[in-house]
Amino acid sequence: MAFGQFQYPTPPLARPGGAQAALLAEVGKLEAERNKDLTWQVWQDYKAGRRPAGPGAKSLLDFFAFVDAQADRAPGAPATKRGDQGVMNLLARRAKTLHLGTANYCWFADPAKALCLKLAGTPAADQPLLGMCDAARCPQATHHPCHRPVWAASAENKKAFIAAIGRSQQVEKTRLQQELDRDMRGPGPAPPSPGEAAQGNHGIPTAGPLPARRSAPGDRTSTCPVRNTGAGPRPSGHAAAA
Repeated sequence: MAFGQFQYPTPPLARPGGAQAALLAEVGKLEAERNKDLTWQVWQDYKAGRRPAGPGAKSLLDFFAFVDAQADRAPGAPATKRGDQGVMNLLARRAKTLHLGTANYCWFADPAKALCLKLAGTPAADQPLLGMCDAARCPQATHHPCHRPVWAASAENKKAFIAAIGRSQQVEKTRLQQELDRDMRGPGPAPPSPGEAAQGNHGIPTAGPLPARRSAPGDRTSTCPVRNTGAGPRPSGHAAAA
């Protein structure tokens, strides 16, 4: 047989099969459930008046406002509100876009807006590059109270480096100072709602010192585990994407 006529019995880059495929499917299922739990958690924070911050906060708040409006109109019953499962059905599509960064949540709803893909020159990718995430600038990144220790630790590290830099390294000192300023702005306040603006409440509370962590923006481990919001667990029925 001529070399040009040779064919692999199976494609060399075929998807994994057997036990490996089953494992990947199980991991994907667990990640999907975790993302639903976290999205429900952020939704409960929103309902309790705890707003996200970051460049993507306004987009997420607009989506939640849409869900809120839809939740007041159950299909076929104008005077009846949707139950928790109905709300979760509306949140399910956004939950599918969630990726976890150490210093932020990435809501990868529109790849064309992903700053990491623009920086990498891969605008057609279907997954974010969390290792290249610039959560202070990406329009799909949001910051939540659980991310504050990460930004605080990063800021403390930069302060220590700046203090140790000699006078002959002003360029490096200037660069670190700019990064420190960015870290200090990172988990800043969310856009206030009209009611919050009138009351002077601009989002995530900042009272008290922030605990330090041995992490910095760019690490791959999430610092936001699923927690009890006090409003009950996420509805566990099979939610369909809205």
